[in-house]
Amino acid sequence: MVTAPLARRIGLVALGLLATALAAPACSTPAEDDPAAPATSSDSLTERDWGRAVGYLRNISYLPWGYTNDGCYARALYYTMNLAAEGIAANHVYIVAKPGYGLGSNGTWSYHVAPLVSRDTTGELLVLDPIWAPANPQPIPLTRWYAMQTQWEGTANAPALRVASGNTYGQTTSGAEVPDPARPDTARFREPATFAQMPAFSIGTINSACRIMHTYIDAEGLATKAKKHHDLSRDTRRLVTALADLGKLSGKPSELSAECTQFAPEIAACPADSRQTNPGSTECCLASAFWCASGGTCNAPGTKLGDGTVCGAGGNFSHPVGATPAAGGNGSTSACPADAPSTNPGSYDCCVRSKHWCWSASGGFCAAPGTRRDVSGVTWTCGAGGEWSR
Repeated sequence: MVTAPLARRIGLVALGLLATALAAPACSTPAEDDPAAPATSSDSLTERDWGRAVGYLRNISYLPWGYTNDGCYARALYYTMNLAAEGIAANHVYIVAKPGYGLGSNGTWSYHVAPLVSRDTTGELLVLDPIWAPANPQPIPLTRWYAMQTQWEGTANAPALRVASGNTYGQTTSGAEVPDPARPDTARFREPATFAQMPAFSIGTINSACRIMHTYIDAEGLATKAKKHHDLSRDTRRLVTALADLGKLSGKPSELSAECTQFAPEIAACPADSRQTNPGSTECCLASAFWCASGGTCNAPGTKLGDGTVCGAGGNFSHPVGATPAAGGNGSTSACPADAPSTNPGSYDCCVRSKHWCWSASGGFCAAPGTRRDVSGVTWTCGAGGEWSR
């Protein structure tokens, strides 16, 4: 059992990390063990999926990111479940200390885990781990993520690095060991080539992860804990339904623990979640894996908003690849500036065709990459593909 948080050690200055000390989760072994072999491929995430994956660095606000003594295995599972609900596959990467040579400044931290993906344009393996810079989280190269957590790198006492399936839950001996952490083989350790190859998530594991996250929300001691408890309960129901619909749930949605969902009692009265049945209330809509809440309205699957986004996978609005401007635009794009993250496209027609900027239907303006907005209590961010994602 690990009890102490990871403090930044003096030797990390050369790595260019933050000047302030940062905490990392100390991961003790969770109750459930469901071994799974790692899935590998020769394909990395497309830029569109990459942008959506990175967007979740900021947008799973109901998890207890402020309590980092323990629980990394549950946070990693929730991150990969959110990606899987949108049809995006990811692996988990574990750094595991050798007995007597723990991680962290005081050597008492046993292991850490986070989602691992690769990027199409670079082929680089990157870790999605928001705890390292909560104010401005960014993907971390796997080699750096490994080095920043140990003073034993390159010695006989160096921690092991293992890559396993994204459905694993604190299984530090699962998957395959990276022979040389300083030179990881991207082709071998990247996420599955297709979403169909990603293993399913166990309902028992999800129940355990939900219970752990509720426990550590209390441990954060924040004034926002009631909302976090509520949103965790609500979104877990959405995730379970979405995973079942995609064939990525081992078990039944009805087996989701009442202990997990008790903090959002209103969803107990929601109708059975389906593509055909309007959930009704805002809370039921937000808990739906098919319907999307926007502007006080619950929108059916396939509904297209004025900004060109469409209600799709996981009950999220997204901007389809190759989408054209919505009705009402003048259709002229000849005067559009070169599409770039730093250049405002200007007009509506140019904005909705941008791969970087997002049209805000409610505000009537073109939003820059990274812009955040709140809709019915859910935070959306302008990400890759010129789309809003949560």
